[in-house]
Amino acid sequence: DYRIDMRAYGYSTSTVQISGMAIKMAIDLNARPTTVDERLDLMDIKRIKYKKGKPDSYAITLTNEEREAIFATCDIETFKGTRDLAMLTMIFFMGMRRSEVVGLEMRDYDAAHGVLYIREAKGAKDRALPLHPIVIQRIDAWLKYRPYVARCDALFVGLHKSNGQKMSGNNLYSLMIDACKRAGIAHYHPH
Repeated sequence: DYRIDMRAYGYSTSTVQISGMAIKMAIDLNARPTTVDERLDLMDIKRIKYKKGKPDSYAITLTNEEREAIFATCDIETFKGTRDLAMLTMIFFMGMRRSEVVGLEMRDYDAAHGVLYIREAKGAKDRALPLHPIVIQRIDAWLKYRPYVARCDALFVGLHKSNGQKMSGNNLYSLMIDACKRAGIAHYHPH
């Protein structure tokens, strides 16, 4: 059916579901007896407009100084600090989502070509991102430690409770909040 075709073309599950609801609604509307005028009225339905937020609800960006203060909280003499610095750099330099960072596997990192492959990103699409030289430097620093702790193919692994296994988005969220607190930044909330 159409849902299988849409998934084959790379549409996300939510897009397929919304399309199905729209098709069902159109069939239901056309199946009931109506006059021509009622059908024309139904065709004139406007799209929902989202209410714009107040200026204080907009996303807050960090200054370069704040970002550097967050990076400075990472102790690069430790496994954890080196890993944290690499992940935070990817988020702040490349605009990656937490789920994308923790979802990376070793095969996704191609330093030789300066590319990072994101699989199943937002919208269930794969994409390739160019790597900033600082990002490559910081990931490579982490990769010197990784063999001593990793128990899976994830690029970034947990060091304590998860015992070398893939990290979760919540782990990274907590790490980011902690780094912001240590840097004295209270207004930043990662998405």
